[in-house]
Amino acid sequence: MQVVNLTPEVEEARASTLKRWQLVARYGSRWYREQKAQDEVVELLRSFLDNRYLLIRGLKPDGQATPLPPLLVGPSGAYLLAVWPNAGFYRIREEYWEVMQRNSRRYRLAKPNIVRTALEQAKAAEQFLEKVLGERVSVKPIMVFTNPGVDIDPVNPAVKPLLVDGLKRYFARLAKESEVVLTPKQVLRVFEAVSSRKSTAPERPKKKARPKKRRSSKTLKKVERYFNFTPRQWAILGILATITLCVSVGVVFYLLYANTVY
Repeated sequence: MQVVNLTPEVEEARASTLKRWQLVARYGSRWYREQKAQDEVVELLRSFLDNRYLLIRGLKPDGQATPLPPLLVGPSGAYLLAVWPNAGFYRIREEYWEVMQRNSRRYRLAKPNIVRTALEQAKAAEQFLEKVLGERVSVKPIMVFTNPGVDIDPVNPAVKPLLVDGLKRYFARLAKESEVVLTPKQVLRVFEAVSSRKSTAPERPKKKARPKKRRSSKTLKKVERYFNFTPRQWAILGILATITLCVSVGVVFYLLYANTVY
């Protein structure tokens, strides 16, 4: 699977706490958690999808202030992967997003309605693909739940819910049963369109820190090779040298003390 990442600020957020807080202030409190959850989904998809598939991260179609969730494009079609990283009990009822209350154990409407948001983002992705390909391509929104402590109850959902463990089975079935929706040339055109949005400035390779050379260790190795002593002999020699030094210092102090007295 080919991956085009249009969000270089994600890497900056990982390296800088200040940059992370700036991006959280711009995109919302759960932005960074979603990015980490997206990393998990991308790595999983990369493990079983071949190069006929293209995944786009951080796409901002015209008029969109917030980047879209990962957009997967391949022979079986286009899919918007709205990743949800939190644990809890949820229900998708048609276009409504509901969360179970702890006290009453009943589902209630939650805000923001991320189901409706996913549907709107899928439409924005459709408009982008139509602009690139010159024809309408349906984008199927999928909500991917990455937290193992999640329970989802779908009731005629407008957005397909999918646990992260079921991603491989889902796309494996699509590869066998679905007809070809997008040709390799169309996927290539999408790849070229999103690649042109990336920064043209080349990334500077990180300089590898050179280990500091210790002259003392080099000198010691030369001495060891010259005298050809074993480690045990060097240890004994060190102990004798220490004893000799202590005795010499003691003699000096004794002589100084004797001269002072007499």
